[in-house]
Amino acid sequence: MPGTEQDCLPLVRGPSYCATDFIVCSANRQAWDSIHGDVAWPQGRLLLIGPAGSGKSHLASIWARRRQARVVDYKALGALSTWQFGTWRRVAVENAFGLGDVQCETALFRLCEMAASQDGLLLMTSRPFADGEISLADLRSRIGSTRLVQLHPPDRELLAALLVKLFADRQLSVAKEIVRYIVDRMECSYGDADDLVNCLDRMSLARGKRITLAMAREVLTVQR
Repeated sequence: MPGTEQDCLPLVRGPSYCATDFIVCSANRQAWDSIHGDVAWPQGRLLLIGPAGSGKSHLASIWARRRQARVVDYKALGALSTWQFGTWRRVAVENAFGLGDVQCETALFRLCEMAASQDGLLLMTSRPFADGEISLADLRSRIGSTRLVQLHPPDRELLAALLVKLFADRQLSVAKEIVRYIVDRMECSYGDADDLVNCLDRMSLARGKRITLAMAREVLTVQR
């Protein structure tokens, strides 16, 4: 019946990782410059640290395309044999650390050595982590000497631009006044922005309607 919510299958929609879609601002400019400019990576290594949704994977994808580098998830490293990555010279390792897996740590240590000794480049991304989450002493030492760049929490301006991008990634066009209403009332958090957009996307699909101010108000009320 019109106006009632219905079960619906979620559409598979991936984020856009084009360089032109990355929102450069004070929160991430150092990271952007580190993968684009002439900033040196000591011993060929760079570590990007930031919370979920802060743009680490986007930056890694941009860098990998520019450098024709391989992209691999950290948890997959343990299943690779030495010969499989022994000839890699440019590598982006996503979601590093925290698994407590010696095989993954050993593989990442070898990639660190490759970058330092064979004129390679190694980009790593990670959420904030403690030294104790890396059990291999040799790897802790290499990470300690790696250039580290942090992606900082968003301000309101970045949050507004991020919401527009997240909606666009889902092929959703949302009025500016709705975006501004949301930004003025939500926490400045990458994760909260993604959760809110997902909720509004599902609500819009279930109700068969464009996203409205009333929907935004409803979702914000539930999230508080």
